[in-house]
Amino acid sequence: MTLSRSLRILFAEDDSIAQRFAVALFEQHGHTVDIAYNGVAAVEAVSHADYDIVLMDILMPELDGVVATMHIRAMAEPKCRIPIVAVTANIMSGAREACLAAGMDAYISKPFEFETLMAIIERLTAARKPANP
Repeated sequence: MTLSRSLRILFAEDDSIAQRFAVALFEQHGHTVDIAYNGVAAVEAVSHADYDIVLMDILMPELDGVVATMHIRAMAEPKCRIPIVAVTANIMSGAREACLAAGMDAYISKPFEFETLMAIIERLTAARKPANP
């Protein structure tokens, strides 16, 4: 799936292989990707830059994705409204509900189909003003 525009994506993920894979894949499709190695770095990145969407791993060191999302949702407008997608291997009962209750907009479990993730990203970013006008 090709999105209607190029996006600036924050990928919060502590696994270096997943980071490299995501950067290569998204850049191949014309998007810009920044990496946050943990939840603290994700919150810091969102506070200092404008992103179209955040892809947030849940199990990360220092600050997990659920708590990082809560910090982002507590920021001033418009930062608090950035779409956040939980991207996690945690498929235990209640994980999806916990992510959505924390303020995440969508949830996808690893491993996932790239096309499925892109459909979620398109749905969440289609009506938003671009971070890179």
